[in-house]
Amino acid sequence: MAGFYEELRGLFRGRARETGLKTVEVGLTQREIRKAIAWVGGESAKKYLRRLAALEYLQLSHGGERGMRNSYQLVADEPMERLDFSMIPSPEAIQRLLEGKVGTPQ
Repeated sequence: MAGFYEELRGLFRGRARETGLKTVEVGLTQREIRKAIAWVGGESAKKYLRRLAALEYLQLSHGGERGMRNSYQLVADEPMERLDFSMIPSPEAIQRLLEGKVGTPQ
């Protein structure tokens, strides 16, 4: 998925240069993305786009309703490694929390 995201960033950057907009102001439809990133099949592209939106790398800017084309925007023009994941606990931290709650009334 990281490779897909990086190709998406390149696609958004290219469109931003063409239109004179900031990268995060550019909107691309699912169709444009699927055509540009041809190594991924249509259903896989949809799945990746949904996951990236759920993880808040992308935001749905138009669509989502019946008959409307989905259009996506980047939330931030940053590589995945530079985005802040500090609010997501590590597996070890989750385990410590679970162990601490064992036996406590709910």
